[in-house]
Amino acid sequence: MMTIRPFFWLMIIYVLLAFGSQVNAAERIFFDGFENGLDHWNMDDPGIHWQSREFVHSGLYAHKVQNSGSLGENAFLDIESPVSRKIYLSFWWLLANASDTSGKLGIFTVPGTGARMEIWWRTGSHGLAVQHSDAASASPECGAGTSRVHDTHTVIFDSRWHHFEIFIEYNTPGVDNGRLRVWIDRPTSASFADPAYLKVDHDDVLYINEDRCERYYSSLSLPENLDAGMKPGALYYDDVEIWDDLPPQPPVAPRAPTNLRIVQ
Repeated sequence: MMTIRPFFWLMIIYVLLAFGSQVNAAERIFFDGFENGLDHWNMDDPGIHWQSREFVHSGLYAHKVQNSGSLGENAFLDIESPVSRKIYLSFWWLLANASDTSGKLGIFTVPGTGARMEIWWRTGSHGLAVQHSDAASASPECGAGTSRVHDTHTVIFDSRWHHFEIFIEYNTPGVDNGRLRVWIDRPTSASFADPAYLKVDHDDVLYINEDRCERYYSSLSLPENLDAGMKPGALYYDDVEIWDDLPPQPPVAPRAPTNLRIVQ
């Protein structure tokens, strides 16, 4: 009769714990691969937005935005603030046939207030950056707020698909303890801590000034007010998703003990 030594059961427990530690309670609250059109989005000028097959990251379609210089490129999505006080955004984009100019890939806002988080690229360097305004409201009692630019030093002006991820952890109202992280072109198999892809990591961000002005981002626009000099360029978006926390990563199986023996 075969007997199994106690260390075999220890190994089983180790494996279960290792896989269990990978469990993440994060929930995906929105996804759009544009396979069914653009119905989720409210557009200032629908005539310059298309469900396109020209450049596609996955599936059959992507969202194409043709810059017309009309400032009508905005495509808005209403979002609910997660009770987790965190929000994670991921999307793929491609910038094609554009002039040497600047523009905004997207923006988080609190409508009716001065709070915003802009995602844009710089003229000349073509580097991607994010800029947030700390003001939670335009009301004087909420303070004037401040603005800070976080540069990723990543060139994205190359007509290739790029992956953008941003994770916002809101601060305690009035305390500079919010956290902002940005990743560029991180493979799904790579750790969120991998410095090769983690381009911004600040844990002293003030998103919310005071309790009485407590607001959370409730609108997302992809893109937002492209520069008129970009004509005749176009932006393509695909696989947009929003989570209420960092999404789970594929678990890494632990190495089996090298001294495992089964005794007959």
